[in-house]
Formats: sequence, structure tokens, C-alpha cells
Amino acid sequence: MTGLQFPLPHWDDRMSSGANPKCRKDAAPTKFAPCHPKPSRERTPSGDGKGNYQSTLNKIKCTLAKIKSSLAKIKSTLTKIKSTLNKKTSPAAKRKHSTKEVNTIDISKKLCYTKNNSRKISLKYKTGSFNPAALRRKERLIQMSLKVKNISKKYGEFTALENLSFEISKPGVFALLGTNGAGKTTSIRIILGMLAKNSGSVSWNGKEMRPAEENVGYLAEDRGLYPKINVLEQMYFFASLKGVKKTDAGKEIDYWFDRLGINEYRKKTSNQLSKGNQQKVQLAAALLGNPKLLVLDEPLSGLDPVNADLFKSVIREEIAKEKYIIMSSHQMNIIEEFCDDIVILNRGKTVLQGNLNEIKKAEGRVNLIVKSDFDFMPIAAECGLAVKENTPNGVCFTVTGEEQAYTLLNKMTGAGMPPVKFELREPTLNEIFIERAGESNEV
Repeated sequence: MTGLQFPLPHWDDRMSSGANPKCRKDAAPTKFAPCHPKPSRERTPSGDGKGNYQSTLNKIKCTLAKIKSSLAKIKSTLTKIKSTLNKKTSPAAKRKHSTKEVNTIDISKKLCYTKNNSRKISLKYKTGSFNPAALRRKERLIQMSLKVKNISKKYGEFTALENLSFEISKPGVFALLGTNGAGKTTSIRIILGMLAKNSGSVSWNGKEMRPAEENVGYLAEDRGLYPKINVLEQMYFFASLKGVKKTDAGKEIDYWFDRLGINEYRKKTSNQLSKGNQQKVQLAAALLGNPKLLVLDEPLSGLDPVNADLFKSVIREEIAKEKYIIMSSHQMNIIEEFCDDIVILNRGKTVLQGNLNEIKKAEGRVNLIVKSDFDFMPIAAECGLAVKENTPNGVCFTVTGEEQAYTLLNKMTGAGMPPVKFELREPTLNEIFIERAGESNEV
């Protein structure tokens, strides 16, 4: 305690003085609170106060004038925008604007035929950059189409395909028919870019067909699955090749596996599946990504009647979605059930082409089926009718026309032999195929 110059004041005395003992001038320096008085900060006058005030006021006035000028410019701009909007909302301007919008639309990118694109339409419509009504008008003028023009393929001196041409100008099923070796598979591979052509062109929606850049579904006749990889992994792989996101692919795979009844085979490898179930997996893979163009090569091959009906129902659903479908099959009853237009190939050449109904009408009603409880065959011989087929369901004759058929009917009724069945019909596609493509439809 010998080092202290003054007696240390009591804590209560320092606090009762109303000042901080650290900052009091009369507080004794201690090791607990050494006193360091702050220097005085008295302001000194700097010039005339009135002059400074006037200068500041002038600056404020100048700033306010600039703000007022900017507001006037903004007001003028808003007036011009309002005037422009009023002009665009007039009926005449709307029609003009719609026409301009249609003319600038890239149809290959903006035309939306699938549910996947519906969200894109609604978003663009909300922002005012897309006009659905104008799109529908444009769609009626420019339909999607597949055009095959004069494609040929040669292997040395052998011509596998010669100048094949056809067009699918509206949604539906187009049949590509022919005997084995007629050029059907060659045609399909050229269309899909799997095989180079010697001449000709293939275009989709007005542009050169580039299958790698298009979402095309292909169901091949031959099995195209990896034998030692489980089915689910393969499906995700095929979806990625089509540019389908993994989350969307999962939903589509779940739908098609459930729709085709193959959920239980997800973790199995393809070589563990029957031929029919492999066909189901390949159909599901072909339909991933909701492709607009489908190529089905022998789609019902290896299927029992129950699963054949299942495939038919799926094909009908795809037709209802306005898909463009190329189908190749040796089952002529399936072709007649689904197809509007056909091409029949024989040794690489087109031997018949056109609308199926018109082809049948052109052939005429040349098949007469008669069934009776009486022996009418002598009367048929008198009328010059040749027997084509004799079945329990009746006798089928080939007639030259309706007059010959009704002559038989009149003679039978006159002789007291009324027919139980008398049917005059057009030839079947199977009959037309046999006549045009070869001696037999056994392939």
C-alpha cells in the first residue's frame, strides 16, 4: 500500500457521486480504474453560416429540377406505351397480330400434338408470345407428314428395293406389305436411318428425316433386348436415348409395365422372358417418350390371342392420339382392321398402292357365297359359275359381276330352292395379296 498517493475511495462513494469513476477528473488512479481524461472537442466556427445554408439550398433546388424533368420523360414514355397498347387491342390489330404470329412460328418446334407439350403452350400463352387459335389455323394448313420419294437400295448387281414412294399425310396406320425378301425390312431400315440408300429421299414434317434427332418409336420383328441386363435398366437406357428425363421415364415405365402386365418382370433379364413377354417389353420401349411416329414390324408376332387383343387395344389408343404409324405384317386380317392405305411390294418393286377401300371397290364384288338346304350346284353350273371354295359355311363362287350372281338367285328361287345365305362381297386383302404378290401367302 506504500505506492498509493491518496487513500482509495470506497466503491459506494464513487457510485454515489453520479459519475463513472473511470472518467471522473478527481478520481484517484488505481490499478482497477486508471483515469485517462479525454481531450476537449470544442467546435470552432468556420466561415459565414448564412452562406453555407444558401449554397446547400441551391443544390437541393437543382436536384429537384432534375427529378421533375425525369418524371416528365417517364410520363411521356408511359403515354406512348398506352397508345401503342390501345392500337394493338383493336379487332383489326388483333387479326393482324395473329397473322404475324403464325408466320413467325417454327412449326417443327411450336406445333404441339402431345400432352408433354401442353405445359409449354400454356406458359407461352400466358406471356402473350403464343396464340393457340392461330396455331390451330396454321396446323390445318400444314399437317405433319412422312414422305418417302423414290428410295432405292442395291447390293452389287442385286436390287433389293427400287423407287419406293409413298406419303402419310394424316394420322393413321399405313401398311407396308410383301412376301419374304420383297424389301419391307430394307424400306423400314432406310426410313429409320439404319441403312444407307442409293437414291431417293425421306422427309418428316417437311424436313430431311433425322431419326437420331426425332422421337421415333420402333418395334422390330427381331428381338433387340440385351440378354443379360435386367429389363428395368434397359428401359431407363432406352428412355435416355430418346432424351426423356429420369423422373419422367420412371412414370412412363410404371404406366406401360402396368398396362402391358409385365410388372413382375422388372428385375429379370430378357433371356428369362418368353417370346411374348419380350415383345411386350419392346413395345413399351418403343412407346417411351410418346413418339409421334411409330414403326411396328410384325407387332403381333409370337402373341397368344389374349395378348394379341391387348396389343390391338394399345394400337387403337395410339391411333386415337393421332399418331403416324407404319405397320408391316403377314396377318392380312390385322392390316384390314387398322390400315387405311397400303403398299404391296414384290421383289423390291411396288405392285399395288393406294387406299384399301378404293382398291377393293375397283376389284368389284366378285365373290359370291351361297348356302342352301337344296342341291343347287347343277343350276350354278348352268350359270357358268366356277367354284372357288366349298366350306360348311357355304360355297364361294367367282363371278364376273352382279348380273351373273342375281341370275343364279332368280333360277334358284324359281326352282323352289331358296338360299339360306346369299352374299356378294368384295375380295379380301388376303386374296388381293395372293394375286398381286405371289402364288401363295405362305411366308
